[in-house]
Amino acid sequence: MFKNFLPGIGWAILIFILSSISTGKLHLPDFWDLFSLDKAAHAVFYFVLYYLWAKGFAMTDKTKSWIYIMLLITCITYGALLEMYQGYFLSNRIGSWVDGLANAIGVGVGYFYLKNKYWNRN
Repeated sequence: MFKNFLPGIGWAILIFILSSISTGKLHLPDFWDLFSLDKAAHAVFYFVLYYLWAKGFAMTDKTKSWIYIMLLITCITYGALLEMYQGYFLSNRIGSWVDGLANAIGVGVGYFYLKNKYWNRN
């Protein structure tokens, strides 16, 4: 069963590593940044994060629909915590609420996209 979650674990680690690397330029984000290519990348990364974890749960026999809601909350929380980590613990990064929102949008799209695919199993 643990092997079902290795892709999700690996992806979460990759996101953490990429979130820790300096981007070279710092600027204060605003709402319109949400429509930039960088924010689309955030959304895609967190869509994949949700997808890999949901697929891991879907491969287990006892998965219930509430697990996907908890997974939604967990992935959004992970994205928010990484933004706080960047803002408070890294001198070369800025924690951005716009990045956090893009992360949450990616997770939300993953949730709604996969909802019918996996929830109807049980």
